[in-house]
Amino acid sequence: MPTIIRDLPYFDQPTRVQLRGRSFSVKRDQIILWISISEKGLPQPDPRVPCFPAILDIGCNYNLLINERHLTAWAGIQPGYLRQLVRIRVAGEPVSHLAANAWLHPNVPGKRDDFASQPPFLLELLPGIGVYPGKEGQPLYPRLPLVGLRAFRQRPQPAPRRRKCCSTRTFAAGMIRWIGQTGRRLARCKRKPSIRTTNGWDLPCHSADTEPDFSRKCF
Repeated sequence: MPTIIRDLPYFDQPTRVQLRGRSFSVKRDQIILWISISEKGLPQPDPRVPCFPAILDIGCNYNLLINERHLTAWAGIQPGYLRQLVRIRVAGEPVSHLAANAWLHPNVPGKRDDFASQPPFLLELLPGIGVYPGKEGQPLYPRLPLVGLRAFRQRPQPAPRRRKCCSTRTFAAGMIRWIGQTGRRLARCKRKPSIRTTNGWDLPCHSADTEPDFSRKCF
């Protein structure tokens, strides 16, 4: 499998990232990825779809969280274009849930904001992305889109089917039959008190005036 992100630097001091002639601040120790968003079902990325910076947030327990204004201005997608899923709550606030995938753009080794020549890598976001409402007059949240570790969880592949040696019903019936037979055998052995000897023989208890019967073995 080819390496997608290689020698990606992050810095112990605030930096800035450039996007379409504007500069955005990046706090210290924040890891920046470059992604793009598309509707689900596309096998290949659309080269016309722009990419934008996002923060890799290992504390985010969702795939991708983005503000509605970033989705429109940076990703070039109107929220109504994507299929609406059941609304979710993030930190107690209702958030739109839209069906979409993300594409991770490989970097030049050692460079954060320079892209390698290989194509973007598909991140299948199950079930989709969370979109915060872009309220006028209020600061944007999140300040930059957030990519959680769940975004890197790939769709599980179905396990190969195996031939069954017996059905569950047949196995259960056989177990019940075996337990019943074993119980009857134990009941027969307990009709007379017996003593288990070191060589595995069960000897019936006898009184002083009777001889032990060595011809009977319970199992």
